[in-house]
Amino acid sequence: MLLRLRLAASFLTVVPVPVPRAPTDRDLAGSMAFYPLVGAAELLVTAGLHVDGLSDFADALGASGRGPERRLEVMRDPAAGPMGVAALGVYLALKVAALPALLQAHGAAALVALAVVPRLSFPWVARLFPYARPQGKGGFSRELRTWDVGAATALGAALVGASLGARGLAALVPALVVALLVGAVARRVVGGVTGDVMGAAGCVAELTFLVAVLVRAGG
Repeated sequence: MLLRLRLAASFLTVVPVPVPRAPTDRDLAGSMAFYPLVGAAELLVTAGLHVDGLSDFADALGASGRGPERRLEVMRDPAAGPMGVAALGVYLALKVAALPALLQAHGAAALVALAVVPRLSFPWVARLFPYARPQGKGGFSRELRTWDVGAATALGAALVGASLGARGLAALVPALVVALLVGAVARRVVGGVTGDVMGAAGCVAELTFLVAVLVRAGG
């Protein structure tokens, strides 16, 4: 268990976490159960919430008239295209506009929930959709088990509930649904999910959660 917690921290943050042995794909997949906890604990040292995944996936969607292989190549390109820049701009603008209202309504505790939700979406998307590449860093997701997703969900829901109560738990549902919609789109256009797709799904889940909480607060 400690190994998988360390792997989750190593994958999601920029902190150099020592790992006692070379992990198996099953170890890496099982570490996703700890993603919500790491997200809550590492608010200030996360690896940019994988916003680069949002940008890369948007560029792949913008590669119209091209097959899945070419779209996967587009996602590998480190240079951001116009669709990626636009998606990143919209994401940042919406977050900057909505975050002050969230903090005013719920205080700093809301940041914990906001960090947990996108990371909880990762194991859901990885479990329900195939990995798109024959090989790749995210290939370990093939070893993900339903139990891992259940453990992540229980842990994530507990953290969200402790931070925002019933309002946060209610907002968690549409956030995960929208993340799964991103996965469904990815399966159609590139044949499955990748690390970039999971990053994009997390960003979209985060924004959906943020808006849903504010709508409920206003109601």
